[in-house]
Amino acid sequence: MSIEKDHLETALIAAMILLIGAGVCGQSTVVMMTGLAVAAALSLLAGYRFIRGEKGKAGSSATKALIFAGMVLATLCLDVINKKVAMSRAETIIAACRSYKDKTGAYPQTLQVLVPEYLKAIPRARYTVLWSAFHYREARLAWMLVPMTVMPSYDLNAGKWSFAAQEAMPAVLGHSKG
Repeated sequence: MSIEKDHLETALIAAMILLIGAGVCGQSTVVMMTGLAVAAALSLLAGYRFIRGEKGKAGSSATKALIFAGMVLATLCLDVINKKVAMSRAETIIAACRSYKDKTGAYPQTLQVLVPEYLKAIPRARYTVLWSAFHYREARLAWMLVPMTVMPSYDLNAGKWSFAAQEAMPAVLGHSKG
């Protein structure tokens, strides 16, 4: 196999991990940790090959390490964009909830009652296929920051953000476990 084809295959594998892990599943932390581990292993392999005098193989391993390091950087950028998008969209929903309360005297029971008078549609929290919805219950708006672990939650009555771990998510959303 030629070096260029080998590097192209490595780049395709890294792109697939990025797309499936961060783009579909929203698991940017897992993708970054995987990418860092692979890049570190390939860097060590490159150093070992260089010491053994296998400069061509060392360069190839180093290039592959850089490809995975690039995947980590791309994942980090996607993660930052997703967080900014979610916060911006959350602020839009929060403003709509406040307008609804100003008119009716109470916060809405569901987000759906805000459509179409206050919102055109309920937006997705972020650009992922899974874990992209906002959750709302008892004047609390939440979205999944790190799937199955951390959920930012805005309490409309208190007017502040907090973060909840997975165990506390039912309480954040106002329902019991089980």
